[in-house]
Amino acid sequence: MIYWLQTVLGKHLKWLFITLLFVIIVSFVFTIGAARGLGEPDTEVKRRSFYGFDLNNPSQMAHLEKGAILSQIMGTAPMLFGLGGQEGLLLGRAALLHIANQLEIPAPTEEALTHYLKNDISFFKNDKNEFDPAAYKRFTDWAYNTPEFGQTLTTQLVEEDFRISQVKPLLSGQDVLPYEAEYQLALAKTKWTVDVATLSIKDISMPELPDEAALKAFYDANTFRYVAPTQRGLTYVLFKTQHYAPLVSAPSQEALKAFYERHHAHFSKPNAEGKLENTPFELANLKEVEALYRDDKGYRLATEAAEDFVISLYEQATPYGSQAFSELLSKNELKLNTLAPFDQGSIPTAGPFAPGEFTQAFALDATRYYSDAFPVATGAGIYFLDREIAERTQPYEAVHAQVLADYEIEHAQKAFSEKGITCYQALVAANTAGQNFTEAAKAQNLNVTPYDEFDLENPPAQIPGPVLMELPRIAPGAISPMITVGDTGYFLHARGKVVPHTLDEAAPEIQAQLKELREITQLLGRAQFIQELVTRGLEAAEHKTVKD
Repeated sequence: MIYWLQTVLGKHLKWLFITLLFVIIVSFVFTIGAARGLGEPDTEVKRRSFYGFDLNNPSQMAHLEKGAILSQIMGTAPMLFGLGGQEGLLLGRAALLHIANQLEIPAPTEEALTHYLKNDISFFKNDKNEFDPAAYKRFTDWAYNTPEFGQTLTTQLVEEDFRISQVKPLLSGQDVLPYEAEYQLALAKTKWTVDVATLSIKDISMPELPDEAALKAFYDANTFRYVAPTQRGLTYVLFKTQHYAPLVSAPSQEALKAFYERHHAHFSKPNAEGKLENTPFELANLKEVEALYRDDKGYRLATEAAEDFVISLYEQATPYGSQAFSELLSKNELKLNTLAPFDQGSIPTAGPFAPGEFTQAFALDATRYYSDAFPVATGAGIYFLDREIAERTQPYEAVHAQVLADYEIEHAQKAFSEKGITCYQALVAANTAGQNFTEAAKAQNLNVTPYDEFDLENPPAQIPGPVLMELPRIAPGAISPMITVGDTGYFLHARGKVVPHTLDEAAPEIQAQLKELREITQLLGRAQFIQELVTRGLEAAEHKTVKD
């Protein structure tokens, strides 16, 4: 997704893109490393060596993370298959730096780095593909003045990108021959004239409803479909603002006025014209102001109390449900509430916590059974792992409706496929006998649409991509088997096919196509090589973990 954003926004709204990325400083979450608890770093955390980086070292991971951020902005990030998001970018970057070290590729000279920045970084170029000094200056002004980066680290990360850029051409894979470019160009420019017949699954008469014996037999043969995933049962406590607000000391007149000035918009009143006007403090309702003041301070106290509660659980290693745990609840005048069990596909949307705050729930265990303190509408809250319900096969009675729906879908799909085979056989037989395709298709109750002289560079929008992909496999005059896309089956009849004349290898069209194919082949070959390195590195990291 980030590549698409950079391509589109970088081309049309470059500085909207860079502003969004710079201001937000996207918080990438690296999910490979071990989670750290509260307090000092755990010296027993295992070191996981991955091409010179420790996957469990936050400092080293932060370095890779910042490098990934800059490389995404500059458009130099490596591409991986199979590993998504920042995880893939960080691992790919580490692997490429390892190769650069193995090949002893040095840091760039000032002249080499200048050439790299001016010629190889797309983000520093204007619409004419020329180096844009203003764009580069805005980038460096931001990076050098951002505490997370700074001039020294930014320079180091850009130099790493330069060294990676020297590695990439060596990982390009096999070359592309001119005849392959000619074939691709001819394929793209071939003119097709086709008839497309369609069959909808909605036009298939459904079988009668099954009896209970057939349904039960279907359930027994497909119990894997009805396995309920592991669920987590949570309890929670709330530190309510209303409990702490009365504990707030009476504010002085100066403190109340300062609070009012900071929140004057809250106390604005509409005038005769309906426009909001600020009321001077001297004319304000002081009881209303003080009530809001106490709520604000009470909310802060509630949040602090919740955070202190979590720290107490950590420092005292208090077991869940123990006497000490009950006493801690009682001391803070807290009531334990219960949430219904849920899994990752059924996270609660109602209740005091926002759905996104339940991410921690799936990492809790008997040792760390409590979440962080989260803000809630009434103050602050903490949830606890109360129980875990193991994965289990749900009884037939409990999933009867789902079994019936699955049975109907499966049998409808089977009837649809069988109808498709019958139609194809009838169409081929009619075609062999010299019968008109449209008439033969209508005899099978198919809808037919003709399309005249189009190529794959500008195909009809009504023909789905998976159907168009079958065209090169169809000989002129032949008919394709049914191609299913969603709930619709498509039969292609190739009425005509005109292949363009052969071009000389030196023709500009062939050379342009050859250049494009080589770039794609190099990119894919490079990505596959890096992916293999990453896979092997992770396997080694798992088998060679050591204590610090």
